[in-house]
Amino acid sequence: SIVPPRSAETAAMEAAALMSSLLRSHTPHCSHHDGHVVASTVCGRHECSLANYGLLVNTTRDACGSGAFHGVVTATLIHTLVHRRLVNSGSLPDLRSRDPQLWTVLSRISYTLCSDAAVLAWLGPQLGECGHGLGHAFHHFATGGHDYGDRLAPGASWAPPASLASEACWRASHHGGECSGAPFGHVPVAASHAYYCGTGVWHTVRNLHLDRIAPSLSWRDALAPCAADALPAACFRYQISLAVRLYLQAAPRHDASTAPAMVRYFGDLADYCDAAGATAARRACRAHLVSHLLRCSVPEGQSICEHAPLLSVV
Repeated sequence: SIVPPRSAETAAMEAAALMSSLLRSHTPHCSHHDGHVVASTVCGRHECSLANYGLLVNTTRDACGSGAFHGVVTATLIHTLVHRRLVNSGSLPDLRSRDPQLWTVLSRISYTLCSDAAVLAWLGPQLGECGHGLGHAFHHFATGGHDYGDRLAPGASWAPPASLASEACWRASHHGGECSGAPFGHVPVAASHAYYCGTGVWHTVRNLHLDRIAPSLSWRDALAPCAADALPAACFRYQISLAVRLYLQAAPRHDASTAPAMVRYFGDLADYCDAAGATAARRACRAHLVSHLLRCSVPEGQSICEHAPLLSVV
């Protein structure tokens, strides 16, 4: 007998059912990385495309620290590029390309994914979560899919792909002319989207390498790519937390339980920020340093310097 082809609706429901089942199997302790793995599994068995994107968004939402949603964004972006014949099946886009057609599609699809009805119903008009997910995707593209890469070490190959992905965030957000802000409507929205996309890039860099830090890596090495990055504020947002961890590991312990003592203790980091290139980079570095230190939760009887190495990295 002839088996009738499955409808698109049936295929979408099957993908959503598998996603829901795998997410349940990971509760209650589903990490961000677990979410990416779940999405990769689902999209490897079922086609994750614009046709079922909304249903999968409704299934994942903020599960696994939004990792599953970010994985769906990545897979849908890849599928769309293959469908448009801009990359071959099994391949990833070359972010070094200056092919205007590629960047037109990347720009439009980025906008489409972040303005989908299911995304807006969940997140509203804010761009952060979806833009962040696109940053994960661009980092995946920049590394050729090898997101774990080399050890985080001086002179290693982890920084250039991240900088390339960060530049891609800017290009995809502003393609069509920096003054037009197309397709995001106007420049402030495009700039915000680029920033959030960049946070996805540097979040990936920091989290994927937290257990692969070479002993020779210094806090200055961790911050080195940021000043020249296309999106320095996004870079400093995540690399500062890594730099503080490395700084505390290398520095002798002093009491920093008071504000003046903290300023003295972290003076080298503050001085670094004050010399970090252009004005925007200096401000971003200093702002994220202060923000990171203020978020430190200090147990009774401990100074911030004693407790900071134990901070969970968010």
